[in-house]
Amino acid sequence: MKFITIFALPGLALAGRSIITGSLYLPELHTQDHHYVFNIVNKNIVAKEGDQFFDYNIEAHTLKVNGVEAYVSVNKSGKLVLSNRPHGGFILDAQTGEKYKHTLSYHESDVFQMCSDLSMGFESACKDALDVKVTFEDAIQPRER
Repeated sequence: MKFITIFALPGLALAGRSIITGSLYLPELHTQDHHYVFNIVNKNIVAKEGDQFFDYNIEAHTLKVNGVEAYVSVNKSGKLVLSNRPHGGFILDAQTGEKYKHTLSYHESDVFQMCSDLSMGFESACKDALDVKVTFEDAIQPRER
């Protein structure tokens, strides 16, 4: 049986890749029992248990649902929803000391809202919204030497 090991040099986690696949989650709310991960429910982005992956396009600054022709967008109410068209403005900022974790921002702000119904918003008018930061964690994390 053959095993393939991928080695990476520090600092080159994004080198040569224009699409990064990973998950989006709320690190401030992560506990041993609950993991608030971005998932899709009726074309809305909600924070709940699950394993939904997203493809981040470094050049276009878009988030696409992995394996589906649907993109993360922000509607007029400030809710994160799915769209048929790419919606730019998303940026992944490196986290200090974390090679495969990035803070998600949208139009230069990294503050999102988790609404009381667990739907996600950006500058939305959700009642009882909780301001949160969102982390994008690469699905592929090569082993280092």
